[in-house]
Amino acid sequence: MHGHGYRGNQILPVATRSNGTSVFIREKFIQQVESAILYGADGFHEFIPSDSPLQGMRMILPDAPMGRGISLMDFSWGFHLCHNILKSCYRWYFGTDKWIPMPSMNHPHAEIRDMIKLDRTWWILGGFNAVQQIGSVNYPHQISEYMSESGRWFTGSNYLGRYHEGLAKVSNRTVLAVGGSLTSARLVSAVRDVNEFNVLTGDVSDIGLTACPIFGITCTDLTAQNGTRMILCLGGYCPGPSPEYQSKVYVLNLETRDWKEMPQWEFPETIRFATIFWLRGVLFVIRALYEESETYTVYKFDETLEPVWSLVELSPDHPNEFTRVVKFNRSVIIVGN
Repeated sequence: MHGHGYRGNQILPVATRSNGTSVFIREKFIQQVESAILYGADGFHEFIPSDSPLQGMRMILPDAPMGRGISLMDFSWGFHLCHNILKSCYRWYFGTDKWIPMPSMNHPHAEIRDMIKLDRTWWILGGFNAVQQIGSVNYPHQISEYMSESGRWFTGSNYLGRYHEGLAKVSNRTVLAVGGSLTSARLVSAVRDVNEFNVLTGDVSDIGLTACPIFGITCTDLTAQNGTRMILCLGGYCPGPSPEYQSKVYVLNLETRDWKEMPQWEFPETIRFATIFWLRGVLFVIRALYEESETYTVYKFDETLEPVWSLVELSPDHPNEFTRVVKFNRSVIIVGN
């Protein structure tokens, strides 16, 4: 079992508690990393593994725009970053020490989570024209954009008009969109629809439904032990009179287009906006509790085991257990293989 969506570079977000202490993953999961880019509120850092964490850290890219509303995508040559509201974009190449200004996006994409890389093309799907004000109800626009290898942005087909849906690659021109919200009042406007969207033509195909109207579900592609290519989606939040966080797992068989719930793969805890990542062919899920808790957990998926999800040991309070300790507060982008 392995994933197709991430090769070489890996994006691994890790959470920070409100008291400022970070959650670390044990060294055995990163000991083979050649280097890492650490992305936090104070800027970007580069971590090069060494016996001393102080020797291994250096500040880089200090002129990169930070704050809310940043979209960052990794490529084989480096990273491309855009401000979703200001539309300004920058590019950083591995081995250099500064961001290069690049052509701006054509449209704002505030509140966006819906971006995906198809082949070598970066797509941003929908979003709002501005940050939503508390108490207001607005509708996301349907504008999609894609970036050429030169960094120039082009307007694509009209998107589905919803946001915070689960998104995964089906092919180099189609994506799977699961659930999502139709207005900024997302707690009352989610849908059950599961669709395949062609980013080039705008064509939409109906795939199936979720058990309830949902947003915040997270999807990834994988290949099962028997060689079947599929998309796995988990978690989410179902609003309504009896709102409920979800632990359900759904799969789409990419060969038969069969969409179904997988009770035997149900996630051990409720989860929404999960972080799914692949590290050396293994699927991991980071769960940050939303029920007014400061607990963060990481699970590993293995369909040959029963149950298929196993808890990964974390050590948030004992850095002496690590041969190298890196302090960060938002996300780690693994550059090594």
